[in-house]
Amino acid sequence: MASNMDGGRRRSRSSQKGDPSQHDGILTPDATRSASKSQSGTILPTHNEKGHRRHHSLFRIDTAGESGRTGVHPLHFLRVCFRSTCTLSMLVNVLWPFVPAAIALHFARPDLHVWVFALNYIAMVPSANLLGFAGGELAKKLPKVFGVLLETFLSSVVEIVLFMVLIHKDKGGNLIPVIQAAILGSILANLLLCLGLCFFFGGIGREDQSFHEAVSEVGSGLLLVAGFGLLIPSAFYSTLKSNASHTHVQISTETLNQSTLIISRATAVILLVAFIMYLFYNLHSHHSIFDEVLEFDEHLDEDREREMKRAKLTLIECFVAIAISLACVCMSAVFLVEEIEDIVNERGVSDNFMGLILVPLVEKAAEHLTAIDEAWDNQINFALFHCLGPSIQTALLNAPLAVIVGWGIDKDMGLNFEIFMIVLVVLSILVVGNFLRDGKSNYLEGGLCVLVYVIIAVTTWYYPQIVAEGESEANHSMDPSSTIISALKDRELSINRDQIKSALAERIEGTEIAKWLTEHLSTDTLLSQEELKLYFQSRFTKDLSQSLIALVTIRYSKLEESGALQSLFTNPNLKATRPLVDDDLRRAIETLNASTAAIQRQTKTLASQYESLNRSITSDDELGLRQNRDNARLRQKHTSERQNIAAASSDLAHALESELRGVSEQASADAKRILSSLTARFKEDDRLIANLERLASGIETSQQDENSAKIASERCTALAQCLADEIRCRLDRLYLESIQAGLMIARTEPAPAENEPLAALEEELESLYPEIEILAEMSTKQQFAEPIIGELSSHHEELQNASHETLDYVLDVVSEMTSSTNGLVKCLQDRESYCGTLEAIAAAHRSEIGDIFLGPPVNRRESLRRSSVQPVSVFTSAQKDNRLHDSQSIAKVLRRVGLSLDSVLHADEASECADNLKEKRYQLTESLNDHGIAADSPLMAELLPTDRAIQLLSTSLHADSEFETSLANLDHQRKLSNLEDDLKGVQKGLEGLDMSVVHRRDRGQEKFVEMWGSKAVDD
Repeated sequence: MASNMDGGRRRSRSSQKGDPSQHDGILTPDATRSASKSQSGTILPTHNEKGHRRHHSLFRIDTAGESGRTGVHPLHFLRVCFRSTCTLSMLVNVLWPFVPAAIALHFARPDLHVWVFALNYIAMVPSANLLGFAGGELAKKLPKVFGVLLETFLSSVVEIVLFMVLIHKDKGGNLIPVIQAAILGSILANLLLCLGLCFFFGGIGREDQSFHEAVSEVGSGLLLVAGFGLLIPSAFYSTLKSNASHTHVQISTETLNQSTLIISRATAVILLVAFIMYLFYNLHSHHSIFDEVLEFDEHLDEDREREMKRAKLTLIECFVAIAISLACVCMSAVFLVEEIEDIVNERGVSDNFMGLILVPLVEKAAEHLTAIDEAWDNQINFALFHCLGPSIQTALLNAPLAVIVGWGIDKDMGLNFEIFMIVLVVLSILVVGNFLRDGKSNYLEGGLCVLVYVIIAVTTWYYPQIVAEGESEANHSMDPSSTIISALKDRELSINRDQIKSALAERIEGTEIAKWLTEHLSTDTLLSQEELKLYFQSRFTKDLSQSLIALVTIRYSKLEESGALQSLFTNPNLKATRPLVDDDLRRAIETLNASTAAIQRQTKTLASQYESLNRSITSDDELGLRQNRDNARLRQKHTSERQNIAAASSDLAHALESELRGVSEQASADAKRILSSLTARFKEDDRLIANLERLASGIETSQQDENSAKIASERCTALAQCLADEIRCRLDRLYLESIQAGLMIARTEPAPAENEPLAALEEELESLYPEIEILAEMSTKQQFAEPIIGELSSHHEELQNASHETLDYVLDVVSEMTSSTNGLVKCLQDRESYCGTLEAIAAAHRSEIGDIFLGPPVNRRESLRRSSVQPVSVFTSAQKDNRLHDSQSIAKVLRRVGLSLDSVLHADEASECADNLKEKRYQLTESLNDHGIAADSPLMAELLPTDRAIQLLSTSLHADSEFETSLANLDHQRKLSNLEDDLKGVQKGLEGLDMSVVHRRDRGQEKFVEMWGSKAVDD
């Protein structure tokens, strides 16, 4: 399908340029003969639409691919490559600066794994975009079959390069899950993401888009067959793995894995044969199937005129662009794959998410942009080819090619996918096939496909990596670097993964180093976090003996838990082993000496502090003078600050009043708005409740069906009785007729009476009479009762289901209304609380400030405030200037004493104004007196103990003082005395030891000292 699309593209360009011989699907016989002659080179050279003659070459350049130039023109080449074929592709070319940045960062800072991965991930998009553009330009210049084969190969080269690099970098099967997930992720990205975006953007502004039925039938059929072929090895493995314990066939895990690998390789070869048949079908035997579809789609192209005028690349420029893009793609793929292991192991990204989501997005980005642009231009058939063709190619070519290459380089690359992922692919194929069945698409179908892809991406992020039995242990033993890194990470040590791997990469020295590290980096030789903290604590704490004893205790408990202590006790050479107590004592003595030196240094420091204190005593008088000056300055500053606070409080009261008025107005407006919205909401709820009542009243009851069932049962019983009576009547009539016939014969022909047959007939009739009623009842039930009751029960079930659905809908609507009502109630409660808080603040403001600022108008208050704060502007009238200056001076004076100009101007009588001034003056006098007392009292109370302490210290420090001077620390003396007692006890114990043991030498002693003694001494 992709090849037919590419051929249609080339034919569309030639048809737009006026070459009728290129329309293969609608050629007449004469046109076909002329076209064949043109292709064989037996006619004269043709001319393009610009009028210049084409040059002879090794092969004829197709008219649709002519550029009108020869050679390489760098600026024109860059301009044509940047503009590309559509706007989205041109926007992708803006990402080209990431390509050199990714290459440079890989070589400059290889330790930045996340940045190298991210930059190379972005850099692959413009490189793949250029590769697709150059391949399309080259295919237009070549013969049809060869051009289609080349363009088909180039369209999948990004995915093939990624697969080959992943297989080459695989070590012990760590990247095989990424490759398998990438194969299925490529199909999912094409079917759900790309096709969904094409349907979505193509359906915007249009009711629907129609495509040819051949596209849906052939595409969905081939995809279903390809998905079925990929499913077979996984189904084989999962079936035998899950049923191994329930069947009589016993098969080991190794045998099952090997059998699945052989089946995968055989399936890969068969799928390659299917791909060759698919190419032969599209390129040779049925190459004109889609010509009519493509011709019709070309006339629907909204960018047809712009495509005709677009500049094209020359043949040499095509090869240059392909070489540049291939080099960039290969480098980015190699650098990207090298960082996958770090991203998976260190950053927590699973192999499944890396392969199923991240890798397909970058390898298919350029092709997806082209398909979306075609759908936007109303070329939905071309967009479908770009979505379905690569999926078929991935399933039939790229996946088998990866398996065969892995087979060649002895890698266990198979088609044993995770059953979860392969089921997702098959279900996606079925869903897309159902969407393609009607031959139409819209934005709803596209949006649903994209949402399903997002759900798959989220699920894959949380899907764990399933490791087979024994596989993790094998990988762990094969890679010693992982053992070393895990041991160091358990101790929370900072490591460089690349340096460790490079050190272990050498064949001879690296192997020896890895062997030594795996033997010595264990829990028996490394300190734990608790031991390490205790060791550092012992280096900085003062109680050294306790820390040493605790460290020895921890070591002893470790030996006892590991079981090594018992082996040491049973060792006959234990008595010949030198104890470690002497070394511990020496270290303790050294530590004590260091602490003594520290105490001496502290003594010198205290002596210097004493000298500085003596100097400070001599300058006490100067300090007293400075304190007095500071106290006076603080009093003055306090007075000025209080006046400023009084003025600022007045301004703040005005500002708060204006804010309260604004908030009150806003609250009233919000109340009106909420009332109107609640009224509308209640009306809507009333209407909805009325509709629900009508809907609920229409529910039918099932009492009528029960009555009908009873009536039917009764009537069937009556019918059975009537039928039994009818049969009895008929039998009686037959019996009577037979008797009558016998009498007639007896009259006409007298003969001896034979009563035996008549008696036998009577007995047989008597035996049939009881069975007639049973048979009639059974026949009636089978013919009438059971069908009637069945129909009634089915009708009852349908009625019950409809009632349940109606009641569920009513319940959902009522629940939604209840939750909405609860939300509204909560909002109203919050609103009520807000209004109550606002009213409480306003009431508190009125009670504290009073109604002084509520009476005057806002303009007068604001003008007085501005006149008291801002400088007075110069007016032309001298009288007005004097009046304003006087009012400003009065306002300043009143604010200094704690009054406002409004309270004085709006006083009813002159005596009231004078009383206010006197009251404020008295309050200020009292407050100043209180502040003076408060400022002097604490200073005297604090200075008296200080003076006494200075006098006592000065008398004790003199030579003839009666006090004894001591700078020693009593705590240290007590600890030193305790340590001396401990040392005496240890010395007594050492006197009873045989010191000749120290001079003995044996191998057990050397080994023990090497393992434990040297490590303890180093610590």
